[in-house]
Amino acid sequence: MILFIPILCAISSTWAEEMILDPPLRVDLSSPGDVQFLTPSNVLTEWINMPIDHFDPQNTDTYRMRFMFNDQFFGGDGSPLYILVGGEWDIVEGWLRAGNMYLTAQENKGYMFYTEHRYYGESLPYQNFTTENLRFLNVDQALADLAYFIREMKSHPRFAESKVILFGGSYAANMVIWFKQRYPHLVEGVVGSSGPILAKVDFTGYLEVVHRAFQSECGDQMIATIRQGIIDTVASMATEEGRRNLERAYRLCRPLNYGNEFELGYFSGFISWTFSGSVQQARPGTLRSICNNFDSYGSTPMEKVGGYIAATRGIVNCTNISYESYVNRYRYTSDNNRAWYYQTCTEYGYYQTAPRSGTIFVSINTVQEHTRCLQHIFDV
Repeated sequence: MILFIPILCAISSTWAEEMILDPPLRVDLSSPGDVQFLTPSNVLTEWINMPIDHFDPQNTDTYRMRFMFNDQFFGGDGSPLYILVGGEWDIVEGWLRAGNMYLTAQENKGYMFYTEHRYYGESLPYQNFTTENLRFLNVDQALADLAYFIREMKSHPRFAESKVILFGGSYAANMVIWFKQRYPHLVEGVVGSSGPILAKVDFTGYLEVVHRAFQSECGDQMIATIRQGIIDTVASMATEEGRRNLERAYRLCRPLNYGNEFELGYFSGFISWTFSGSVQQARPGTLRSICNNFDSYGSTPMEKVGGYIAATRGIVNCTNISYESYVNRYRYTSDNNRAWYYQTCTEYGYYQTAPRSGTIFVSINTVQEHTRCLQHIFDV
């Protein structure tokens, strides 16, 4: 039986503020862990004017796409170009100072670039993310951006004979693989890591992987504790005393709206995305440390789950869970999360629903709950 529950989104938290979760399967690609030990940066930032619509010759509007570069290892005219393709995040210079592409460029005397995806970070065609303004946010336009960028770089004499290799992870892994299929004449090869290539609305496999990761690192006994904690959480919703225990275990400033299925679904995301976030952002030893400390988070299984969430998310005193605040945040905010919600709604799905093998929140968090959430955000 899989222990994890489906999610609506990921988390940020502070004392007594609303807990605002992020869209499903969205990551912020922070710098590699070892970048702090490196010498001063050789990375510079530039901008390129990019067509907003590559497929309408009558539309001459442009936006400024940000990119970073590092020529630290460049071997001169004709040496290879390595391009790290940005996904649904702000690009940061650390990935041009450490990581797999950095080491590859070092070995092969390559020039390194890092491109930012339209509508993310500082590469914004519009400042206001209305549904109308988001119409140019899709992978076809993003791949065309990348093709335009490569052609522009190759127009420089020192890069004219250079071979191009693309790197990408997560959604950007999809992009580099699709780019090789669509624009094979522009790249020599691509390296895609952990790409969810198959667009899938009912995406149960994600939480299955999260379950297996914790089981592998922590063993069956801890899995049993977490499962019991989640079972006790559901059971606690049925009585007044149980609800008080639940609110104390999860450091909630105010009671949940137990009659609102959307708020309960939102609360399930509060739990499940803490676990999946620990796996997705893990570095060597991270999960093992969680395993070793899990019993210290509380006395009962439910308290241990709640204590782990508080420790992971930095909840010192208490936090609020409000589905209404969540919807209002993404209905009116122009940021990476609203953009990614738009992409999952129009192109990919990726709704991390519970596996069908006995998962307990499946009756609350279904594909329909995810799609209705999107209807609330985009007023459709």
